[in-house]
Amino acid sequence: MGELVDKTAVLSGRKPPRVTMPPTLMKLAIPIGPVVGKLMGFPPNLGELIRTSDDVTFWMTDEKARRELGYQARDLDTGLKQTLGVAG
Repeated sequence: MGELVDKTAVLSGRKPPRVTMPPTLMKLAIPIGPVVGKLMGFPPNLGELIRTSDDVTFWMTDEKARRELGYQARDLDTGLKQTLGVAG
């Protein structure tokens, strides 16, 4: 996730975050999430986002999308550039 955040910042011309928050500290912040989140521009369900994303592993494939839609995966850099509308 850190790599994604750093690459997104660079591609969008912004500075990446200087500090990351450890998961334990994030969990402790859940009760004040709505207040802090609002001040930082996060959605009001910041606490729910933290709770539901902790220790999550996704097990899935893109087989159906490839088969039925002709989907072709791309590397992170290419996907981010296309998503952000960055030339290159």
